[in-house]
Amino acid sequence: MPPSPDLQCADTIAVIIPTFNEESSLSSILEGLLSGGTSNRFDEIVVADGASSDGTGSVAAQHPAVTLVRGPRGRGRQINAGIAASKSRFIVVVHADTHLPQGAAAAVRTTLAHASVAGGCFRLRYDAASRALKTYEFFSRFETSWTTFGDQGFFFRRADYDAIGGLPDWPLFEDVELRRRLKTRGRFVKLAQSVQTSARRLHQRGHVRGQVLNAMLLCGYWSGVSVERLAAIYDADRQSARDR
Repeated sequence: MPPSPDLQCADTIAVIIPTFNEESSLSSILEGLLSGGTSNRFDEIVVADGASSDGTGSVAAQHPAVTLVRGPRGRGRQINAGIAASKSRFIVVVHADTHLPQGAAAAVRTTLAHASVAGGCFRLRYDAASRALKTYEFFSRFETSWTTFGDQGFFFRRADYDAIGGLPDWPLFEDVELRRRLKTRGRFVKLAQSVQTSARRLHQRGHVRGQVLNAMLLCGYWSGVSVERLAAIYDADRQSARDR
């Protein structure tokens, strides 16, 4: 069922989930979003799939309350497509392996009620425990360019998203650029609640190796290296980790 055109007139929230081959994790994420109480009420859930080759689309299609959008792969363009398919006033972007905390919807509504706030996100908690992961979790409480990324559940107003021209259609660091653009509209805040995300990619690549590579790529981004070149390096390393 298409969203009602009056959704933009209330404090409605659309959750946008960009996916690529997330069949194994998407179902639990959707069930968590759909089963929330009043403090976790979301008005729209949109899965923006980037040409998955597994059953990701089928998982999304099993839920009548979920809107499925298909298109080319690329997180920036997928998020843009998901937002275009929604009508809500507020937007929350959630990765397919990330669970929002209890009360997330109420927290988003309360935070975005402040005119000085253009956007925000949550702290980070992993679904596994280690000294390295605990260190990453600790630093995720700080709102800086080095500790604030899209896996922390970015949220913002549709009006501000429109005003900044949306997200760039980039394969990498679209979240860093989104945060930068939103900060031209107002404050970007980090809430005390934590999302829970999967540590699987860090396990695959190695905790230290993965974080060192991420820091190097981020330095490259700030130095003006093209995101396409950085994405190629990132994808090559991820494939190498799978092959090991």
